[in-house]
Amino acid sequence: MRKIFTLSLMALFLFTIPASAIIAATDIKIMPISYDESEKPNIVDIQDHWAKEEIVASFEKEFMKGISVDEDGLVTFAPDQKVTKAQLAVLITRVFDLDTITSSDEININMDSWYSEAIELCLDNEIFDSSKNFKPDAYATRIEVAQAISNAFKAADINVPTTQVWFNYSDIDNLDEADVLIVQFMANSGIMKGYNQEFRPHDTISRAEIAAIVNRTDKIVQTNTELKIPSKVSLEIPEKSEELLKWIEENKNVEGIYSTQYNNQDVYLIAMGEKPTGGYEVVIDNIVVKNDNHHIIEASYKSPRPNTPVTTAITYPYQLIAVPAGTPVVIDISQINNKNDYDKPQPDQKELIGKEKMPKQVIEWAEQKKDDKGIHKKQFKSYDVYMIARGEKPTGGYEVIISNSEFNEDGKFLVDVEYKSPAPDEAVIMILTYPYELFAVPSGTDVKVTKISEA
Repeated sequence: MRKIFTLSLMALFLFTIPASAIIAATDIKIMPISYDESEKPNIVDIQDHWAKEEIVASFEKEFMKGISVDEDGLVTFAPDQKVTKAQLAVLITRVFDLDTITSSDEININMDSWYSEAIELCLDNEIFDSSKNFKPDAYATRIEVAQAISNAFKAADINVPTTQVWFNYSDIDNLDEADVLIVQFMANSGIMKGYNQEFRPHDTISRAEIAAIVNRTDKIVQTNTELKIPSKVSLEIPEKSEELLKWIEENKNVEGIYSTQYNNQDVYLIAMGEKPTGGYEVVIDNIVVKNDNHHIIEASYKSPRPNTPVTTAITYPYQLIAVPAGTPVVIDISQINNKNDYDKPQPDQKELIGKEKMPKQVIEWAEQKKDDKGIHKKQFKSYDVYMIARGEKPTGGYEVIISNSEFNEDGKFLVDVEYKSPAPDEAVIMILTYPYELFAVPSGTDVKVTKISEA
C-alpha cells in the first residue's frame, strides 16, 4: 500500500556502544552512548536551548540519546552538532521498526560498524537509493532527510492524509518533480517547515532539529498507523436505476466530487469534467480504513501522455464509489501524474479553489445567499467554502475580485479582495445583479479576508 512520507528520523542516535568506544567531542564520528535506563538522564547542555522540550521528549521515547555521559551520569547531547547519514539510517529503523533483511546485494560499508545493520535495513526497504557511493559519515541534508522519511512511510505501509496546500518555497525550483512533491508533503504534514519562504533543501540538519522532527513524525505515525480493517468501499454499482444514471449524467461534465444516497449507500462521484479526447481517467490508488471507521480514499487524475494515441472525441471521465450509508469518507485527489499536468498552474500557497470549479451543490447554496451582503462560510466535504457577497446592486458592472492569497508568519491564510464598481460613464446592463465570489480551502484552515480596495 502507498504510504505517506513522515519524518521519522526520531531514532537518531539511539545506538548503544561500550563506554570504551566513546570518542572525543572533537572527533567527527560521534556515536551515541548508553546510560542506566532506570534513571532519567540529566542533560547538561540544553538548559537554555530552544529545542529543550523536544530533546527531552525524544529521550523519553528512547529515540535519541547523548554523545557522552560522565561518571556522575551527566549527559552531553550536543544539540547543534550535525546529523550524519549513518545516524539518519539508525533513526529510520527505530522509528519505523524496520526489522527484515532480505537483500543479498553487496554493501560497500564496514559490516562491523555500529550502523551497518541499520543501513542494510534501509537499503533493503528502499529508503536509500542504493548502496553505491553511500557515505555513512557524510552529513545528511534536509532534502535527504525528507527523502528518507518519505520512503520509510512507504516501507512501513503508513498513510498520512494531509491538506492539499502548495507552499511556494523560493529555493526548490531546481529540485526534480518527485523531490518537490516530497517537500510539499513535509510542509503539509508539519514535519519539516521552511524558513521565510525557503526550504533550504541542501542545508545540513542539527541534532536539535532532528529531535523536533522526530517528535512530529512519531505523532503522525501513531495517529495514522492503520488497522487491518476490511474496506467496505465498492467501486462498482450493479443495476443502476434510471434515477442514479440521471444523477451521474447531470454531474459528470463539471469537475468535482458529488454525493447522493442510493440503496442504503452513500455514493460518491469523482468527476474530471469535460475532456477534449480519450485517455483521461480517474484512478483509485489506495483505500485506508482508520480505527474510527474513517475511509481515506486516495485517487488520482490520469491524463494521456504526449504522442499517445487517443480517441478523438469529447469524454467525461469519472469514478463511482459506494460505501454503507453514514460511513465517514475523506477523498484525497492528486492531479499531478504526468508531464501534461505540470503545465497547469499550481495553487498559490494554499489550494484555493475558485468559483469555476465549485460543484453544483455549492453553487446552489451561493445562489440562495447572494443577496445577503457579507462573508459566508459553508463546510463541503473536506473543504471550507467562503462566499464574499456584495448584495443587491442596481446594474451590472459590479465585481468581487480575489487579488492575492498567502500565508502570514502566524500561519493564517490571508485573502485580499477588491470590490470593483462601474465607472460613471461605463455602459452596463440595466438589471439587478448580485455579485459574489467563492473560494475553498482545506477544512480547518485559519482564513482572514481583507478588503484592500473599492473602485
